[in-house]
Amino acid sequence: MSDHVCEPCRIAADLAASGRLYPLTGHWVMNAAVGWDARPWFVVQTATHRASLADLDDAEAAELGAVGRAMTRAVAEATGAERVYFQLLNEAQPPHVHFHVIARLPGDPPEVRGPALLGTPGPAGGPSPEIAAGVAARAAALLHHPQGSAG
Repeated sequence: MSDHVCEPCRIAADLAASGRLYPLTGHWVMNAAVGWDARPWFVVQTATHRASLADLDDAEAAELGAVGRAMTRAVAEATGAERVYFQLLNEAQPPHVHFHVIARLPGDPPEVRGPALLGTPGPAGGPSPEIAAGVAARAAALLHHPQGSAG
């Protein structure tokens, strides 16, 4: 690893200290994206520093699909999103596996679908701490009851 501070690790430590980092499993955590207040935007990352998907251990890799499914369902329920994007953008140095979970909302114009959504403003305010906690709780419940029967 380089001498640079891992930004996702630093953000996770800061959020954990303030109670705004939410465990999904023993290997994955989520937060409402820091600095992205334009639309419902969340980050899912490994609890342990991992530079790439190739570096995931067996347990992290085994949980990844279920975590993605649970998060996209929870975000859709909480926001009314028409589509939820689960994107790996891993270019920071040093890199850390983290997924951006972004709601495409009713009323978003067709020209902002797909990658164009990344730079598109949405409703002001972004996800509140209450919405973030609710999304985390619902995603964790879905992970324990995958058929959606929980909560």
